Amino acid sequence: MKFFQSIKSSSKFLLTGIALLTTIAAGSLGIVWLRVEISRTAEDSRKLEKEVAENARELRGLNAKRAKELNPSSLKALVGNRLSKPKPSRVFFVKDAEFQRRQSLTLPHHFRQRRKATANSQPLVLR
Repeated sequence: MKFFQSIKSSSKFLLTGIALLTTIAAGSLGIVWLRVEISRTAEDSRKLEKEVAENARELRGLNAKRAKELNPSSLKALVGNRLSKPKPSRVFFVKDAEFQRRQSLTLPHHFRQRRKATANSQPLVLR
């Protein structure tokens, strides 16, 4: 009887030990998997931060280029002598009442807007 009891108790210890080792092994594998996932996520985060920094640098460069191009002296140099005041014969004065009357008129047929405008169509089109 003692022999069977010792076998039963030793098998309980053996099963408990195996269960404990299995739990420890599964936990260790879980920890390793988590560390790998953390490393992947950190690498992805570094790539995204690098991309954001490059985009910000490019945006700053484009903003500086736009500011330089829209600078009045730069625009004056770009236009050169082509921009001048109109001749007096080409200047027309319109009374406010006449302006308001013409604003309320409908457009001729060939200047009407299309019903379905596309992204790259002009608002007023000739038909």
